[in-house]
Amino acid sequence: YGSPPLEFQAASPVNHSTGNGEVAALAGMAAAMDQAWEGPRPLTIESLPALVPMDRISVGCPSPPRRPSLAAPLGLDDDNLQPVCVHLADDGPDFLIVGTPRAGKTALLTTWVLQLSEANPPDRVQFLLMSGRGSSLQSLADLPHVLEHCPGVEHFCREGGAMGWLLDELQRREALLEGSPHLKKTLSHVVVIMDDYEQVSYWIEGQPGLRASLQELARSGYVNVHLLVTGQLPDFGGALFRDPLLRRIRAGRSGFVICPLDPGEQNPFGIRVIGSLVERMVPGRGYIVRRGVGQLLQVAWPGDSAKIGARVNGLRHRWGQMSACIND
Repeated sequence: YGSPPLEFQAASPVNHSTGNGEVAALAGMAAAMDQAWEGPRPLTIESLPALVPMDRISVGCPSPPRRPSLAAPLGLDDDNLQPVCVHLADDGPDFLIVGTPRAGKTALLTTWVLQLSEANPPDRVQFLLMSGRGSSLQSLADLPHVLEHCPGVEHFCREGGAMGWLLDELQRREALLEGSPHLKKTLSHVVVIMDDYEQVSYWIEGQPGLRASLQELARSGYVNVHLLVTGQLPDFGGALFRDPLLRRIRAGRSGFVICPLDPGEQNPFGIRVIGSLVERMVPGRGYIVRRGVGQLLQVAWPGDSAKIGARVNGLRHRWGQMSACIND
C-alpha cells in the first residue's frame, strides 16, 4: 500500500530551545534582514483604521440622480477603504442605530448632521433633536438648520412642544399633497433625531398621552420626514418589539449596528456579523445596514467639542441669516 513513512527532523531557523527565546531571535533576524535589504519593497497593505477623522471622508459622495445633497459620507468601508455615503431618501427614509455603551452612536449622529448641514441650506434640510440623556446633542443646537433641541423626553413631549409640532406638520404635509403630489419636491426634509431612545421607553410608563402620540407618529405617512433613532444594547432588544415607532423603523431594515457584543441575539436586522471581529471592535466600528444588507465600516469621528463648535460656527457664518424655526 505505498512507501512507508520516513522519519525526519524539521530545521529550526534559530538556535533556541525555548519558545520565547525563539520568537525573540526570529524578530531580531527579521529586523536585520529588513535593514540589510536594498531591493524593491512590497506594497503596504492598508487596513481599516481605528480612528477616521471626519475631514478624511468629507470629499463628498458620488452624485446620484436627483437629491444629490441628501447623500452624506459617514465613514470608511472595510473592503476598499472608500467613503461610505448614506442617502437619506434612497437608503432610508428611517434609520435605527444600535450599539453598546460608548460605541459611537452619538458621534455618528453628530457627523451625519454636520455633513448634511454642510451640503444643504437650512430651508432644504432641517433637524429636530432630542437628547435622551441631557446634553448628548447640545453641541449641535446652534446650527441654523436646527428647528429645536430638546434636552430630554419631557421637553420633547411637553404641551405645545416638538412632538405636537411634528404631528401637526405631518398632517399639514399629507393634506397639502392630497390633491397636489407634485408639491413634494418643494417641501424641506425634516430629520427627527432621537438619541438614547430607551429613555422614551422608560418614561412612557404612566404617560398615556406620550404612548398615544408615538402610536400616531408610527401610523403617519412621512412626507420628506426621516427618523434617526439610537438605542443601547443589550437592554434595547425588548423595546424593538413593544414600541410601535421602533417596529415601524425596524421594518425598513436600514440603520447601523455598532460594536455588538455578540454575533447573534443583539443583531436586530438579522445580518451576518463575523464572530471573530466582535472581540476586536473599537468605538465606531460596526455595520451599516441598507435594506437588510450589512457592510463593515468605521464611522467617522467629528472631533472633540472644540472642533465641533468650530464647525458649527463656520456653518452659521456660511449660511448667514438663514435659519430654521419650529414656528415657520
